[in-house]
Amino acid sequence: MGVESLTEESRKRYRAENAWFPIGYAAQLDHAAESFGDKLALDDGVEHYTYSQVVDRTRAIAHGLRELGVGAGDVVAVQSPSRAWLPLMHLACNRIGAVYLPLSDSWRHTETEHLLRLSEAVVVCVPPDTEAFSHREMLDEIRHRLPRLRVVISLGGGDAPTLEELAASPTTLLGVPADPEQWSFCMVTSGTTALPKITKWTDVGLNSLLLAGFGPRIRLSPDDTALALAPANTGATGYVFPIMAPLLIGATSVIMPKWSPDDAVRLLGSSGATFATAIPTQMVQLLGLPGLNRDMVPKLTRFNNGGAPLAADAAAQIEDRLGCRVHSMYGATDGGVPVMTDVDDPDEVRLSTVGRLVPGMLIRILDPMGADQKPGEPGEIVYQGLQHTFGYLNEPDRDEEMFSDGWYHSGDVAVVDEVGYVRIVGRIKEMILRGGQNISPREIEDAIARHPGVAQVAVVGIPDPVMGERVCAFVVPHSVGEAPTLESIKEQMLGMRLAKWKLPERLEVIDRLPMSAGGKVVKSELKALIDTKDRWGK
Repeated sequence: MGVESLTEESRKRYRAENAWFPIGYAAQLDHAAESFGDKLALDDGVEHYTYSQVVDRTRAIAHGLRELGVGAGDVVAVQSPSRAWLPLMHLACNRIGAVYLPLSDSWRHTETEHLLRLSEAVVVCVPPDTEAFSHREMLDEIRHRLPRLRVVISLGGGDAPTLEELAASPTTLLGVPADPEQWSFCMVTSGTTALPKITKWTDVGLNSLLLAGFGPRIRLSPDDTALALAPANTGATGYVFPIMAPLLIGATSVIMPKWSPDDAVRLLGSSGATFATAIPTQMVQLLGLPGLNRDMVPKLTRFNNGGAPLAADAAAQIEDRLGCRVHSMYGATDGGVPVMTDVDDPDEVRLSTVGRLVPGMLIRILDPMGADQKPGEPGEIVYQGLQHTFGYLNEPDRDEEMFSDGWYHSGDVAVVDEVGYVRIVGRIKEMILRGGQNISPREIEDAIARHPGVAQVAVVGIPDPVMGERVCAFVVPHSVGEAPTLESIKEQMLGMRLAKWKLPERLEVIDRLPMSAGGKVVKSELKALIDTKDRWGK
């Protein structure tokens, strides 16, 4: 069996754990607007919306989508930077039963075409052109290979129909809102495959994550102002926690469109943020600012960390310099978030673990033979529950690959103590986690292998104090005297229109790759080679 399905028995369990909220996202926003109509709901530094304005605008967009022929189950993709466009389009889709698919604006031809084709999206919204890049021109180049794509909408002007024109429609709704038990929201995740996967989420699953887990553990209330520092445009850490969660309960969400450490500190202060969500790379970069102190962020009380592990000493420095408490989570875009800390946990627990089980979820720690480990013994952490993906969109084989009898196999090694707190101690998978972004070594290897000077290649992640990991490519050249340079490899990959953050940042030219008896590259030896070379300068 693959992904767990919703049964009456599972519903009873979720109700007993107070993790069952069978209401749609847009309907919850409407309820919040009844009490907080004139309150600021969304602010991205360019556009500002009260709760009443969010209701009116998303109803208008929903009607406009229906006028374009978008119906229940149709996929609407939104490729955007971190802006208010993301939740507005999500809510509009939810009102008519359409499926919302956010796409990073950093993805280029290769990733965008793959995801639009895989999702069978009928509409895609793109940001305004800049001097650096035109998403509209990119779509013009790939559109002939996307037979299901009917409409391209510009989020900010240009030749294509605009969001403003779409939102000028009357507010009379057509269509039926999304069923909260049926998938209507996508998050995009990179796995061990060469290109990203699309995970399918339900509103009841997201409600469990945000209202039964995250909200109580971070003490979220309508009095909060949340700041989204992490990227919001894949639907994961930087979206669900600092944007979706506040809008469900009547709090305010402030969105940072473009990251810089200096601007982030200024916005933390000027917005009056009471909690913020970031990835560890961003937190480490904040610590590099001279003079960083509590006076710069006078109202910040909680700093939510997600997307990757945060070192305990970095968490302690954040708390000491900013006078707030760090809140950490563990999970995956497709597996959900089974454990998280509580802001009132003791310092040792809060800074050195990823917390304990949340309502609606179950975890197990398995040895290599699949048997349960005892407390204190390491093993692969697997988990199941309401708040996980209900399958990979149009890739059913992935369900069987990642789920077994409803249990998600994380590939991470963990230890659980006697009282249930979890520590992550390693990874079984080879995925490179750079600045909160998953990078597939195989994808990078396939790209580098196309370089004319490369005979063999293996890619590994090497530790980095800021980014978590960086991409290192080991290359065996065709000719010893004509080894490729790092710049020529990057140029090759950019020519393939891959995202810049996937490019290797270190090149090691070697005579041969270490191979096992079975003919596989032994990447642990490559990592050891880097460690030795860096330590001794050889």
